[in-house]
Amino acid sequence: MNSKPRIDIIGSCVSRDVFNSRFNDAYKEYVEINETVYQTALPSIVERSVIPDINDTDNPKKIFKKTLNEEFSGNDVDRVIKSRPDFIIMDFFADVHFGVTRKMGRYVTRNHMAFQTLNDSDVFYDDHESSPPERMRFDNDEYKAIAIKSLCDFRDRIRDELPRIEFVVNSARFSPTYMDDNEDTVLFDNHDRIRWKNSNWSALDEIAIDKLDAQQISHNKESLISTPSHPWGLHPVHYVKSYYDNLWRSIRKIIKD
Repeated sequence: MNSKPRIDIIGSCVSRDVFNSRFNDAYKEYVEINETVYQTALPSIVERSVIPDINDTDNPKKIFKKTLNEEFSGNDVDRVIKSRPDFIIMDFFADVHFGVTRKMGRYVTRNHMAFQTLNDSDVFYDDHESSPPERMRFDNDEYKAIAIKSLCDFRDRIRDELPRIEFVVNSARFSPTYMDDNEDTVLFDNHDRIRWKNSNWSALDEIAIDKLDAQQISHNKESLISTPSHPWGLHPVHYVKSYYDNLWRSIRKIIKD
């Protein structure tokens, strides 16, 4: 009997949730999910230097403590190589939403969502006076150059060990709208900023597809709508069910081809 395709996720919930029984109770029949490099921006993924484990006194959210410590280990690429996936599914939520900052001489994802409060994250990252290229997101030329270099470094290190690996870019986007309890579509208050972020996300996707020679998964506007009934609550990247259905159909097609 042939083994199931092995998949690693480099990205966020927009790619990982479809491999969760709350969204897709059939996925284990078809694929094997190995490593996840979660909510980590490209310049940090390829870092090799180590930051000591985060302390409880830094007030991380419990569910993010492991994620932060894995990132700070400088071992993300090696973890992926060791898991020997057939496919790597990537999204660039972290580069667009968080970006990076410098801590202890290396880039780390500035993941404010990983802490109990915004003040806790500000204290931990301690970068109030920082500016590019110390603290930045994928919305300026300095980040673009570093992101491309990081992406190529990631690609080369993976392909040196796994020459037959296939990359897949999941082109999710922030939803400027959500569906309310009456099933009416409502604009988020910051919908203009969301659209601006989406333009940055599209630009990074195009770069990644080219540099990785990756397949792309796209989504229609009807699927890219948020809903307060999502298991993780209302957020511009917590979508209606049709998004996850489309993502799963697309993955199934890719792994069969």
